Amino acid sequence: MARQRDGMALRGLVGSVVCIVLLAGACNDSQKPQESTRPAPQVTAVAPSSAPPAALQFTDVTAAAGMVFRHEAGATGKKWYPETMGAGGGFFDYDGDGWLDILLVNGRQWPGERQEPEPTMRLYRNQGNGTFLDVTHQSGLEVPLYGMGMVAADYDNNGTQDLLITGYRETRLFRNEGNGTFTDVTPQTGIAQGS
Repeated sequence: MARQRDGMALRGLVGSVVCIVLLAGACNDSQKPQESTRPAPQVTAVAPSSAPPAALQFTDVTAAAGMVFRHEAGATGKKWYPETMGAGGGFFDYDGDGWLDILLVNGRQWPGERQEPEPTMRLYRNQGNGTFLDVTHQSGLEVPLYGMGMVAADYDNNGTQDLLITGYRETRLFRNEGNGTFTDVTPQTGIAQGS
């Protein structure tokens, strides 16, 4: 029943869009309606195909793309709640070259069980040819924290995508300096997260 209502709503929406397009085409520069000399469009119903769709196939190209990443959940068998949540990641154009780059958020070991080197989030720069380059170290994002999610947005309105990394016991805001590096501006922006 819900699917039928959704289908009817979609057909109504498509019909409205077609009407808007037809009306727009029938208006002159002063936006006064005029009669169109074009014939009305013919709408033909297409029956759904009875043939099964071709099976989608995916190929793992992670290594070929240059991405090496291991998520650290800090799991030690104590089954603490944050260990079950995993971490996020996202696509965003950090260097403004028109190619979507990838940030993968990471966790860490719990206090008293630290490892060397500490795992950190990883920033991969899109090379524009199907491969990515790990630029975490030079970007200033090689920061250990128990991260869980990320959002990219231009918080200071300077035209670059900044990063907010959410996590267990801390959230960090990194300002994009526009030269391939980020600065942790959490203290001066007043972002605080209680423990």
